[in-house]
Amino acid sequence: MEKLTCSKFMLPLLMGIWTVGELGHFLIGVVSRDVAQDIGYGDKGCFAIRDVTNSNSKLCNDIESEAGCNSVLVDNGNGSKIQACNWDHNGLGTEYQILAGPSFMACFTVAGVMWGVIADRFNRVHLLGIATIAFSLAISGTAFATQYWHLVLFRMALAAGEAACSPLAAGIIGDVFPQDKRALAMGFFNWGIYIGYGTSFAVGTYITDRTIFDEKWRTSFLISGVPGVIIGILFMLTVTEPRKNKRSFSPSPSDETSSIDNNESISTITKTGEIEEKKTYATNPKKLETENVLIALIKRPEILILGLAACIRHSAGFCWGYNSALYFQTYYPDYDAGWWLTGISIGGGAIGSVCGGYLSDRLVNRLGISARALVLAGSQLISVPFTVGLLYLEPPYAFLSLLIGYITSEMWFGVMYAILVELVPANYRSTAVGLALFVINNVGGNLPIVVDPLSSVTDYRTAIAILYPGALLTSSILFFLCWILLRKK
Repeated sequence: MEKLTCSKFMLPLLMGIWTVGELGHFLIGVVSRDVAQDIGYGDKGCFAIRDVTNSNSKLCNDIESEAGCNSVLVDNGNGSKIQACNWDHNGLGTEYQILAGPSFMACFTVAGVMWGVIADRFNRVHLLGIATIAFSLAISGTAFATQYWHLVLFRMALAAGEAACSPLAAGIIGDVFPQDKRALAMGFFNWGIYIGYGTSFAVGTYITDRTIFDEKWRTSFLISGVPGVIIGILFMLTVTEPRKNKRSFSPSPSDETSSIDNNESISTITKTGEIEEKKTYATNPKKLETENVLIALIKRPEILILGLAACIRHSAGFCWGYNSALYFQTYYPDYDAGWWLTGISIGGGAIGSVCGGYLSDRLVNRLGISARALVLAGSQLISVPFTVGLLYLEPPYAFLSLLIGYITSEMWFGVMYAILVELVPANYRSTAVGLALFVINNVGGNLPIVVDPLSSVTDYRTAIAILYPGALLTSSILFFLCWILLRKK
């Protein structure tokens, strides 16, 4: 098979890889109640028995004890009384939060750094294809779990493979697309996040309910991994490894950009953002060169603020991603939220991602790289009142508020990575993105675990309000500080 030009079909395939990975990533949040009741983990609650006439969610959901739940009786229509409610696992609790967050992030962050370092030395296309096949098999393998620790192991395997997506894809995109199209390309790639996340609601809700092969949630996992195996093979067969683009972005138009072309030069970054080359005769010049560049980058205040803001913003996304289905199951159990969440996640996320990339690309040539940070700050600030409305309005108005808030809040991801790859020398983009993902996902991915202790102090809705719209507001302030720092340079 003749290989196609990298830039022609690379983005759709990359988006497909990201889609399958995020489908597997967030599917557990949709089917957690079914999985918990089958395998047995997490908190318990009172639920209406579906097959019992006159039984409904309002009758059972507010009961907080097993004895009280089992004592609710209703008339079955022939003059006798039968039990209306059942005490069972509700899919929430610390065990669920660990399964959704830390067990995934523990491998995702470490593996992300490893993939980033490897990617700067080997063929990224082949590496990403192999990783895609591996994490897709882990998704399908989850269908065979019979104990809680099985779920954790498959979750970790999924994370280790999916961790390759961002550092490898960001490096490839940075080498293929010019500066004025890079954020838009990253935005298109990140459609995979929203398509995968949105599809998880449809697959987890409706495939599970149809009980195909009488396996319920297991069928959802089994079929979700199959497309990834196919896409991974196609990616390796049809995409070529792009030549590395040596040009990096200078913080100001007057700054000159340099590239690192051989093992005898060490690049350091001056206070003005310029990359300065020095000759060295070290025993291992490449290792020393890498350390010098990365240490210099980490010390730059604009990168530190950008990273902190991204950590807080990522935690907001994960908090809602892991709890969205369970939130509506808890507060509006009789409302079919599946298609709403699917449509908003895919449509709103895709629109926001592309709009953020397009807007920042249009502004960057006029205002410099700082324009991207301004887009980040403004979009997150606008989203705050709408995400608050999501939590304190009833459906369908809650979904309309979510749609607007989702479009604006999701303008951030591709824009943030566009800033990062433009501040990093070309030879170190995959490594830098891998390290950034390690920090961002360790903080952002693990912070939602405090939902459970916060819920015990306040309530479930308030805990989400603190960690979703509250975190968006905090990230907006930090992105604004990053804009000030970049604008000065």
